[in-house]
Amino acid sequence: MNKKVSLYRCESYLPDQILPLVRKMYHDCAAPNVKGKRVLVKPNILSDQQPEKAVTTHPAVLEAVIRFLQEEGAARVVVGDAPAMHNKNFKPQKCGIYEVCQQTGAEWVYFGQAYSEMPVGKRNVHIADAYRECDLLISLPKLKTHGFMIMTCGIKNTFGLIPNLHKAKQHAIHNNTSTFASFLVDLNETTTPHFILTDAIVGMEGEGPSNGFPKKLGVLFASINPLALDIAAARLIGHKPAEIPTNTEAIKRGKWLNSYDTVEYAGDNIDKLCTTNFKRVERSGIDRIMLRYIIKHVPFLRKLQRRPKFDQSRCTSCKACIRICPQSILALHPNKPNRITIDDDACIRCFCCQEVCMSDAIKIQGLFT
Repeated sequence: MNKKVSLYRCESYLPDQILPLVRKMYHDCAAPNVKGKRVLVKPNILSDQQPEKAVTTHPAVLEAVIRFLQEEGAARVVVGDAPAMHNKNFKPQKCGIYEVCQQTGAEWVYFGQAYSEMPVGKRNVHIADAYRECDLLISLPKLKTHGFMIMTCGIKNTFGLIPNLHKAKQHAIHNNTSTFASFLVDLNETTTPHFILTDAIVGMEGEGPSNGFPKKLGVLFASINPLALDIAAARLIGHKPAEIPTNTEAIKRGKWLNSYDTVEYAGDNIDKLCTTNFKRVERSGIDRIMLRYIIKHVPFLRKLQRRPKFDQSRCTSCKACIRICPQSILALHPNKPNRITIDDDACIRCFCCQEVCMSDAIKIQGLFT
């Protein structure tokens, strides 16, 4: 598979500045011809937040990609996603993505409206029908930290093809970083995007993917190889690529790349684009398998693990965290308003509750994961 990642410095969210870079990256990566094709574009819409919060793919990036596809003769451009906590009539209006669809003539489709099972790895998984109905899939991730998987970029963005609370089911089945990383690689092997362009003009650092802080990176980068793209992403924010669980799993399989050192770069020099002060999600230096063994035999150490901590003063009792929890271990306290109770012993530390909390009422605290 093509090993190339195309990177360019981009300091602003002006579509007219982004569009020429989209053209360059698409051709740098030898992505497929879109003429006469139905193209599904999948941005990152974790929740419908204002663009400046850096939770979602910026609408200017989406607009430039749609315009490029239309110029290249795509027969139809469809834009879709399925944030976990929204209903079937959801339209991403706050983040500006729905407005871009209206202005450009692209069709918006909510993945939660129509989906069916298809084999992914050893299981059948619900996937949006829009994926089956397209000729080409283009993924537009946002480069952010991620409390569970350290980083979210190309490989993680494909998880959005699974609609609504079916995502929580996969967290319950694949309830640690190793097995969830394996599932994400399975999913990407089944639904590999034909082109992946990452919005890293402004990314998110700290407690991502929803409650961190916007971080100016000034970069757009793309590939048709999801592993090559995520290796570049890790480097850009100061990680060793092997620190990202999905990278290590994919390298082990050898389908996309056999080595971290075989990625080829086009465009600007990646070494000049990397940041050295990106606030990352910290991890213990202890091997995860060893850590699970130690905790099993020294149970009190579990209390030192990173865990959700609920801020009663911010909680609005919306129950989003309760609905998303794959283990069904959260509940409203019967006598105390805005107080969430949790069965800590049953918590799998997936941090889905923190991802969907729109009140910033859930923090992740602890010494190690």
